[in-house]
Amino acid sequence: MRIDITIPTKWNQLTPFQLKLIGRLLYSKTEFEKKFFRQLLVTVIFIPKVKFIHFWKFFLILREVGFDGILHYADFIFDEADCLTKFPEFYKVGKTKLFGPGERLQNITINELSYADAFYFNWIHKSDEKDLQRLVACLYRPADKQPKETDIRKPFDKLLLPKNAELTDRIALSDMYIIALAYQGSRETFKKRYPYVFPKPAKSEEEQPEPTIKKPLKYTPFSKLVASMAMDEVQIFGTISETENANAMQFLEMYNETLLRESKRR
Repeated sequence: MRIDITIPTKWNQLTPFQLKLIGRLLYSKTEFEKKFFRQLLVTVIFIPKVKFIHFWKFFLILREVGFDGILHYADFIFDEADCLTKFPEFYKVGKTKLFGPGERLQNITINELSYADAFYFNWIHKSDEKDLQRLVACLYRPADKQPKETDIRKPFDKLLLPKNAELTDRIALSDMYIIALAYQGSRETFKKRYPYVFPKPAKSEEEQPEPTIKKPLKYTPFSKLVASMAMDEVQIFGTISETENANAMQFLEMYNETLLRESKRR
């Protein structure tokens, strides 16, 4: 029997509906048996929207090949070479649109990244939803009256986080999971691109059974890196205030190069 169906093979091809469900599964505190967990994941992957036709096609596929014949379609979820890097463009809260960062966090400042990463690290390790809410409050903001070409959002201001949270806290938890997945995926791209800023842990620390979300094991706040760069004799980005407002990608690129040169001098 021929069944026409489009199956995502990459994180960025997943629909918002699929991302919400996968986020709930990956960040769930419930311990799932490995095979059953993959069965849940592949079910979500085969159903892009809540429509009878999608459920019916999935039923027909299961009847033909069973779960064992399709479990491999969930492999990309655990593939280190692929991850979610696209953030939902905006969420509407009341009459206000809250806009997110660009893909792979390419348009945020190092100061914004510093706060967002601290909240992400705390949430991953303590599972306190307040830290997840703070992460979202860091990344999603109303449009600026005079937006930059690279960023429509109001400039990041740590002092305005509580006020901004009054809006972002109204975003559904399932949508916050999507934001967390996109942040985690973007962070993974940083680790590959800037290996000296994000050194790999020892193998014994890396080995974790699936299903799991990779948790940063050792943490150095970006604020310390900012202070280090600003107090350097050269002061590439200027004072601490100027360095905080530097583009995060440019900062990490320069800091990675600095660490690389230091390693060669040893």
